[in-house]
Amino acid sequence: MNIISTKNINKLFYIALILAVIIFMLPIEYRMGVYTPNIIGYLLVLVILPLILISYLYSIYLDIIRKNGIKHFVIRTILLAISIALVFWFSSQIN
Repeated sequence: MNIISTKNINKLFYIALILAVIIFMLPIEYRMGVYTPNIIGYLLVLVILPLILISYLYSIYLDIIRKNGIKHFVIRTILLAISIALVFWFSSQIN
């Protein structure tokens, strides 16, 4: 079994995206310490966001190689755009 398959990369992307949206929905007090981010903020910045970016780009690469993944590319891009819009909308409602 190939560890780095499209299915595993997609699962990783979706799980990391859901975690990022949940963490961004938390109040700012839970993400920030006094002067720097706390554990949850560091987890978001150092692990989850790079994981989303790397898995998104790698899955695009796999879709280009296989030339049949345009459907998956569109779904991933739409979900990424919806989650970014949701986070910005939610953060604007709080402030």
